Amino acid sequence: MVFMKKKLTSAVIASCLAAGLCFSAGAADGDITVSLNGEKLAFDVAPVIEEGRTLVPFRAIFEALGCAVSYSPQKDGNFVYAMKGEKYLSLKIGSDEMQVGEKTVKLDAAPKIENGRTLVPLRAVSESLDLKVDWDGETKTVSIAEKEGQYKIKPGHMTRIVSDRDGTPLINFDCAYPIIEGETDFIKQINSEYLAMADAFVNDIAETLEKDAADLRTAMGDNFRPQEFNLSYDVMLNRNNMISIRMTDYKNMNGAHPSTNYYSRTFQMVLEKELALTDVLDADPEKVNETVNNAFSGFVAELSKDGDASEVAANIKNQSGNVSWYLNDDSLVLYFNQYEVGAYALGTPTATVAYTGPDGIVKIDLSKAQ
Repeated sequence: MVFMKKKLTSAVIASCLAAGLCFSAGAADGDITVSLNGEKLAFDVAPVIEEGRTLVPFRAIFEALGCAVSYSPQKDGNFVYAMKGEKYLSLKIGSDEMQVGEKTVKLDAAPKIENGRTLVPLRAVSESLDLKVDWDGETKTVSIAEKEGQYKIKPGHMTRIVSDRDGTPLINFDCAYPIIEGETDFIKQINSEYLAMADAFVNDIAETLEKDAADLRTAMGDNFRPQEFNLSYDVMLNRNNMISIRMTDYKNMNGAHPSTNYYSRTFQMVLEKELALTDVLDADPEKVNETVNNAFSGFVAELSKDGDASEVAANIKNQSGNVSWYLNDDSLVLYFNQYEVGAYALGTPTATVAYTGPDGIVKIDLSKAQ
């Protein structure tokens, strides 16, 4: 590939410096290196520069960042989707706008296709996932940094596309699942269980939905878009010998609205034990139920301002023994999935209980943990 050298004006240089991704005059795109947490990333198509911004292959970067990914050709353009927990990114090839959930983000460089690969702006997508991005002009390296944790956890990926008889994609399955580095039997068991979860999500569901998706395509005609089934994860806590992971199960089947459910697990790595809520609260089930109801009292009170919340309150009380939970750096987080205690519009009811140490409700204190 031949690169034309252009004279860089002071305005262009200033623009590049402001972006944090400036490159030396005369530097070829192939000279650009991208690292994640200090490890160089490999791309089958070299990063390129557009409008002073670095663009990289979408699947490679999103998978490295632990996202579930899909590519969706539609009648009004080709789209790239990436999901990591509650973060959902949508980019249209050739468009200078990116959707991050309900928010529209203006891009300085639009996604493009180069040598048969779809490229996306590196800084924009990384920062939308709350990652730190830096540029080293001497080494021409873009460095992406995630929040450090005690245990190293990398993403594994499983992907499957179910197509109609004419080759049109009907369902995109993409799963990012956690792999904890370590050789203990406990870690190997955790990893095998997450792998099995990914396999069931990608393969078992596909077998049951292929015909329904084909029928839906026939019924919707040009309005049909491939259904999206994404499974991703967030590491909510990774210190003090504890790991808390929340999986996000997202399904968009071209219905009235997509559905999102969460599944959480928390492990005490030294004790080699998966924790139950009774362990965290150090209480019998009846006391746990009382704590759950008290934690959601504020949520119910806020809901009552807009109408009668008695039914939701009763459902929370009845389902308190089935509440889902995880730990983060500051608190115990309790939640119910969609429809568990109310209508879809209720979303995912959530309540937090701050850490209090051995003499409080939550028998955990991470204030001095590293």
